[in-house]
Amino acid sequence: MNAEEALALAAAMGGGSGGGGNVDDVLVNGESVLGQDKKARIDLTKYQLTCLLHLELVINNAQETPITGATVTIKKDKDHAVYGTYEYNGVPIDISLPVGNEYTIICSNVSGCSAPFNEHITGVGGDIDLKMKYFDRPGIYGFHVNGSEADPAQAVTYLLDAIGATPAHMDFQTGIFNYGSWEDAFFFGKPCMVKRNGTRDYYVNPNDYSKKLDGTPSDYNNLNYDGNLMIEFPKFYIKVVPDEDDNNSFSVYIAAYKADNDFKCYPFLDMNGNEMDFCYIAAYNGSYDSNNRMRSISGTSIGYQQSGQTELDRARLNNITASEIEWNTEVKCDVDMINYLLILMGKNLNTQDVYGYGHYTGGSSAANLLNPGTMDTKGLFWGADADHTATGVKVFGIENWWGNQWRRFQGLVSDASKRYKMKLTYSTADGSTGTGYNSNGSGYLEPAVGVPNGYITKLDGANESMLPSSAGGSATTYECDYAYNGANMYALHGGACNGGLVCGAFALDLNYAFSRSNWNYGACLSCKPLVR
Repeated sequence: MNAEEALALAAAMGGGSGGGGNVDDVLVNGESVLGQDKKARIDLTKYQLTCLLHLELVINNAQETPITGATVTIKKDKDHAVYGTYEYNGVPIDISLPVGNEYTIICSNVSGCSAPFNEHITGVGGDIDLKMKYFDRPGIYGFHVNGSEADPAQAVTYLLDAIGATPAHMDFQTGIFNYGSWEDAFFFGKPCMVKRNGTRDYYVNPNDYSKKLDGTPSDYNNLNYDGNLMIEFPKFYIKVVPDEDDNNSFSVYIAAYKADNDFKCYPFLDMNGNEMDFCYIAAYNGSYDSNNRMRSISGTSIGYQQSGQTELDRARLNNITASEIEWNTEVKCDVDMINYLLILMGKNLNTQDVYGYGHYTGGSSAANLLNPGTMDTKGLFWGADADHTATGVKVFGIENWWGNQWRRFQGLVSDASKRYKMKLTYSTADGSTGTGYNSNGSGYLEPAVGVPNGYITKLDGANESMLPSSAGGSATTYECDYAYNGANMYALHGGACNGGLVCGAFALDLNYAFSRSNWNYGACLSCKPLVR
C-alpha cells in the first residue's frame, strides 16, 4: 500500500493528519504503521503525505461566474517562501500541498476584477475544495466625515461601495453584536498565536480563545508559550482626502488593493519599509512575565506603574535579535487603522454608543483594572451600555480599545508649542527623516495642527491621519471623546476607568511626559514581521 492508499484508508475510518482508525494493519513502503498494537493511532504527518487543493475562482455575484486571467501564488507560511505560482484561466486547477504545513494563497492580476484576495489554509491530508470569490466591482469602501456636523450619527456619509450598507452596532438588549452589512468584509482580523520569531503558529476560535479552530486547547493563557495571542489583519490600503479648503472634513477610502498611488498601507510595513501580507495587534492589555517581557496572554495581571521607556524595553524583549525590530508597543498607524474601520462599520463618530461604553468609570487604583481575558468568549465585538460601568469593550477581537487603562503608543508627541509631531512608519516611507520612533519627535513629520484640550469637535484629515484639532463639544456631540494637551508630551489613547465619558476611540492624552508612570497607564504589543 502506498502513502496515498494509506491516507484514503485512514480517512475512510476517521483518520487524517495526526488522526487514525482501528484497522488490522497499514503498510507504507513496506513499513507497518500499526505494528503489534491493533488500535494504535496513525500519525500520517510522519509519512509526508499530500493534500490536493482544488482551486476555483468566481466573481462574487448571484451567478458565481468563473473568472479568467488570474495569477495564483501560494506561500508557505513557516518560512515565508513561495511554494508555487500558477496561471488560472477559468478552469479549476488542482495543486498538491504537503500535509501539516500552512499556506497563504494570493490571487492577483484578475481580468475584470480589481480586488486581490488572500486566503489561509492548512494542509490536512485530503482533498480541499477552495472557491475563492472576487468582487465584480472595484471593492472600495468609503466614508465622509462632515466636520461641521455636531450630531455624531449624522456626521458620517457612506461613499462608493459602502453606499447602501447597513451599519453595524452592538445590541445592548440581547448582548449580541449586529454586523449589519459588514460580516464578510475583507479587512477583518483573526485571533491567533504568534511566535516570537514573527510567524503565525495557529488560529484560535474567535468565539472562545481557549480553543484552536479544531476544538483542541490553545495556549491563550500559557505564559510559557514562546509568543503571544494577537489579532492578525490582512493587508489593505487606506486613502485620506481632506475637503477642499476644509481639512476638518475629509473622506476615507479603504481597499483590498492599491487602487492608486495615494492609497497607503502603513500598518503593513516592516521596519525596512517592505510591505507585509499581515500585521498583528495585541488581543490584550500588556502584562509582564517573570522575565519582565511584555505579553499578550489571557489570565495574567495587567501591567501598570511603568515609565514609557520601561514599557518599550519590555515590549522589545519579544524580539529575537535587538537589530531586527518586529515587536514593539502600539504605533500611531495601527490606532488610525482600527479607528477608520470603526467609523466605516458603525457610520457614527460616537464609538461608545455603537460598540459599547467599556470600563469608563468607577476606578481609583490598579485593583479596579480588568485583567487580560475577561472577554475571551465574547466574540470579535462586544460591549455594554452606559449603565454597565465595570465591563470592558471588545472590537476586532481586541480587549479594551478604550476604557480600563490609557494605552501609550509610539509615533505621536507634542512640541513646545503644543503642536503635533507624528510618525506613521518605523522607516522613512511616510516622508519622515528619521528611522525608528523616539520620545521627542526628532525626524518626525510636523503637521500644522495644534493639540486641543477638551471634548473634541473636529478631526484634521490633511496628513494621512486623523488628528483631533479643536475642542468645545461634549460627551454626546461631535467625536464625543476628550483630548488633553501639554508641551513636549507623549501620546496615550482610549481613556481609563477613572475619567468618565472622556473615553472612546478618539480619546487622546498628550498631557504627560514619556517618563510618567501611573496605575491607569499601560501599553500593548504590536508585531510587524520582517519581510525576508
